[in-house]
Amino acid sequence: MGRKLYVEVEGLVEPEVTVRQEDEVREALRERLEALPFDIWLNLELKPRAGVPPA
Repeated sequence: MGRKLYVEVEGLVEPEVTVRQEDEVREALRERLEALPFDIWLNLELKPRAGVPPA
């Protein structure tokens, strides 16, 4: 059992962002964090920006 790094990211996105795009962001973050000497626990939460109607 090694050292852990808990990473929580919350962000606002345009309403038309898809689940696939959210997953691409998550994977890009995970790839960058893999270089660190920790067991990474990543949580990414993206929410639509308030007051912006879907396109």
